[in-house]
Amino acid sequence: TQSRGFEAELTYVYKNKLNAIFNISKFNSVFKQEFDENGRKHFLYNRQLPNEPFFTMNGSVQYRLDNIVQQKSILNLYYNTGYVAPFSTVWIDSDEWFTTNTQFYHDFGASYQTPKRNIIVSLDLKNAFNSEIYDNFAVQKPGRAIYLKINYMLNNIKLK
Repeated sequence: TQSRGFEAELTYVYKNKLNAIFNISKFNSVFKQEFDENGRKHFLYNRQLPNEPFFTMNGSVQYRLDNIVQQKSILNLYYNTGYVAPFSTVWIDSDEWFTTNTQFYHDFGASYQTPKRNIIVSLDLKNAFNSEIYDNFAVQKPGRAIYLKINYMLNNIKLK
């Protein structure tokens, strides 16, 4: 195989409060075995590999708020988005049945860290608009979901 393309990322940070990241990648991954075992021109030669998204973009923005609920506490708010161009999931690239849809998702969330830094509570809304999202093998990922996570940090544990 041969893969040619590019990937770029732009990161912006402002006063340790605002973080923004944008990423883009485009890769043309093609089959490069020109002849089969019988010496005939291989029918897959120079064709895009299946199950390989070739164009993606991702972005995220996070904002930090200090002392919102309690003094010395931290509240982080975030938004993530992503785009995946349609890609073929089998070698037959002329049949729409074997091509994923355009994928575009949005995630929102917040996390709160207590002043002692021993408890973090996070609330995430994944795929907020219930878009059809697929993995590399065209298996549909779960739709909209809400996650609540509580982390408790144990400090000064002494093991014998």
